[in-house]
Amino acid sequence: MLIETKLEQNQTFLSTYVEFMDDYNHGFSVDWITGKILQQAKFDGIIEEHKDIYSFYFALAKAQWECGELQAEILNKVTHIINSGADIEKWKSLNFSDKDLKTREKLLKNFLNKIETANTAVKPPKLPRYAKAPPYRAGDCIAYQGENGKWYGSFCLRTKAMLSLIITLRIFQDALPVLQDFEDAEVFVGSFGAWYNSLDISWKSKLDVHETGNYRIVSKISIAEPDNFDCNSFDGLSPAYSYKIVDRQLAHEAEGNPRPRGYTLQEILKRGIGVRLNNLNYETYIK
Repeated sequence: MLIETKLEQNQTFLSTYVEFMDDYNHGFSVDWITGKILQQAKFDGIIEEHKDIYSFYFALAKAQWECGELQAEILNKVTHIINSGADIEKWKSLNFSDKDLKTREKLLKNFLNKIETANTAVKPPKLPRYAKAPPYRAGDCIAYQGENGKWYGSFCLRTKAMLSLIITLRIFQDALPVLQDFEDAEVFVGSFGAWYNSLDISWKSKLDVHETGNYRIVSKISIAEPDNFDCNSFDGLSPAYSYKIVDRQLAHEAEGNPRPRGYTLQEILKRGIGVRLNNLNYETYIK
C-alpha cells in the first residue's frame, strides 16, 4: 500500500467528486447536490467515522470550490481536518515513513491554501447537447409502448432547469392513450416487493429520453406548476423500467393482493407529494 499523494487516488474521494459533478452537469444546484450526497453518506455510514471520511469531505470541498460555491460549513470541516493533523494521524497509524507523511502533509496544505482563495475560474455546467432543455413541459401527457405492445402513460408535473418531473400513471391498454385516458387515470402506486405503497416520480433529463426513446407527447393538460412537492428529493426509476413496474403491480394484484388506494392527478396536484424513510427505503407519499 502506498500513501495517497493525490486526492484523486482515494476511491471515496473519486466517487463522491464524480457524482457531484455529474449532477452539476445535469443542472442541479450545489445546495441540492450537497444535501443529497450528505444524506446518502449518512445512510451508507460514511459520516459515522468511516475510514475514508476525510477524503469524502475533501471531495465535497473541491467540487463546491470548482463550482464557485464552497460552503462555510464544508470549508470549516476541511480546515479542521487538515490543521488538526487528523488525516496525517490516520496515515501515521499505518506506519508510513516520515518522508511519506511530509509528502501527504504538503498535499493537504496546498489543497487548503487553494480552496481558501475564491475561485476566479468557476466551472460552468457541461451540459450534453441533448440535455440543454427539459424533455417535457408541465402538463405534457406522455405515452410509451412497451415491448409487449401495450401502451403506458406518464405525466409531467413541472420543470426545473434542464429537468422534467415525471410521474408514472396507471395506464395499461392496447390503444394509444388519448387526453381522456390521462384525465381519468390514477397515478401509479406500487405495493409489491419493497414499494410500500409508493409512487414512481422522478426528475428526468433529455439524457434519459435520449437513451431510451419510444416516448411521445400525445396531449396536454393545462396546470399550474405545483409548489407543494418536495421536489428536490425525487430520484425514481429510469424511463425504460417505469412501465415494467406497472406490469409487476398488476400481476401482484392478480395474485389476490389488494389494490392500493388510487389517486387522480387532480388529487395529487391539490394535496402535494413528500418523501420519507420507511424500513430503510425512501418512499414517496401523498400529503
